[in-house]
Amino acid sequence: MRLLQRGAIGLVLGLALALLGMQTGCRGVKMAPVSGRVTYNGKPVKSGQVLFMTQNGVSGAADLDGDGRYQLQAGIGENMVTVESRGPGAPLGKVGPEGGPGYVKMKPGKLLVPERYISPMKSGLKFNVQSGQNTADFNLTD
Repeated sequence: MRLLQRGAIGLVLGLALALLGMQTGCRGVKMAPVSGRVTYNGKPVKSGQVLFMTQNGVSGAADLDGDGRYQLQAGIGENMVTVESRGPGAPLGKVGPEGGPGYVKMKPGKLLVPERYISPMKSGLKFNVQSGQNTADFNLTD
C-alpha cells in the first residue's frame, strides 16, 4: 500500500514539475527535458527516485522504472544529482486518518544503493543540462 502511495507521490511531483516548468521553471529558471538510465555495478536500479538540483534549488524528480530509466524536467545549467533506491519497508502499525482507511505507516526499507548517493553534496553525481533534449546515464558503484 505504502509503495503505491510513494509511486503516486512521485507521479504527482513529476506532473507538477512538468506543468510548472515545461520551458521556464519557478524563479524564471529555464527548464529542459532529461532522460537516462541509472545502473548500480552494471545492473539497472529497478526502483527508486532520481533528483536533479541546480544551485538555485530548482529541481526535477522522477521515479525509476524496472529498467532503471527515468524522464524529468530540470533547470538548465549545472545540476547536482541524487539517487535513492530502497527495498520494501516494514509496517510500523496502523495510524490515524492521514492516509485514509487502512493507512499503514512504514519504516523505510533497506538501501539498495550506497547511502552517499542520497546526498547532493556526497553523491559526486553532476550533470550540465543544456536547452533541448538531454541524456544523462549514471553508473553507481560501491
